[in-house]
Order: sequence, then structure tokens, then C-alpha cells
Amino acid sequence: MNKDSSGNPNELSSGGSRHHQVYPTLNETQVAVLERYGDRRKLKANDILYSEGDRLTGMFAILSGSIEATRGYFQGPRLLATYGPGSFTGEVGALAGRVAVATTRALCDCEVIVVNEESLHSTTCRIR
Repeated sequence: MNKDSSGNPNELSSGGSRHHQVYPTLNETQVAVLERYGDRRKLKANDILYSEGDRLTGMFAILSGSIEATRGYFQGPRLLATYGPGSFTGEVGALAGRVAVATTRALCDCEVIVVNEESLHSTTCRIR
């Protein structure tokens, strides 16, 4: 198990004291801003948002429901993270122009805001 600089192995895990810094949650104001740049989309359980290797995935902000991210390994898929309301995914790859390193799917019926790469770049340029 990796330890962070404080020596506590749970600092970055869910509920750890630094978890919110690595995995921030969007507040109502931030969600409202994203809605100006993206579109709401309803997902059914097991719908795939994007798959490993996909390009131009954009960013997904979760409004309701849960989404999991998995990555393929020799032994089968490995769970990387589970996202709930206020969480977001896809932003790093979209901003860097990289392919998706994971597959994300809805665990139940969900609602998300989808911000395409062009809009995401426009949003970040306005923030600077």
C-alpha cells in the first residue's frame, strides 16, 4: 500500500483526510456553470460512457446515480473507482487529448452532464 507524504496510508482513500483534494465534488454553482457548456444525458444501468482506447470522450459530471471505472488486465477487469453525484470523470484525457485509459459504465439509471472536448477547452480558457 502506498503512503502519502504524511505517512498515513489512508489519506487518499475514500474518507481519508486528503481524499477531497484528489477527488473533488462539484457544488451547485459549478454544476450550473458546466450546464452552460454541456448537455444533460440520461443513462440506463450498464450503459457505457466511454471505453478504454476511445478518443474524444469529453467530460462527464454525475448528477444522479453511480458510475464505475474499470481497466482491463490479464486477470479481467479491475475496478479503479466508483463515482456518485457531484463527481466527474474524463476531464484529464479530454484536456490532454489522450485516449481513455478506462471503461466507464452506469451502475444504475443515472443522469450526467456531458461536456465535449471543444467546450471543455473553452471553459478552461475562460477560467484562466
